[in-house]
Amino acid sequence: MEALDLLNQLRNQITQFREPELFSEYDSFRQDIRFIEIMINLAELSFENNRKVKIDEKKWFDGAYIIDNSFTGKWSLISDLYAQIVDLMESSNRFE
Repeated sequence: MEALDLLNQLRNQITQFREPELFSEYDSFRQDIRFIEIMINLAELSFENNRKVKIDEKKWFDGAYIIDNSFTGKWSLISDLYAQIVDLMESSNRFE
């Protein structure tokens, strides 16, 4: 699957999760959602502009364990897509 397709799928999942009735139900996940949104934007910049992620930005790609434990069940696709994007970033040498 193309990188931008993965990013768009993850962005769509985050958009659904952010719907008011769901977002308020999962209030404790707001920080995790923001974390993922930053990662999406950095990855998108990398793929669209052929820009490597800087060393101090790489921390946004190191949250797989936390994301995996936060988003289970109905929302497990979020953690799956996050992990796939991180793997793709590593395998395509997108980090400084």
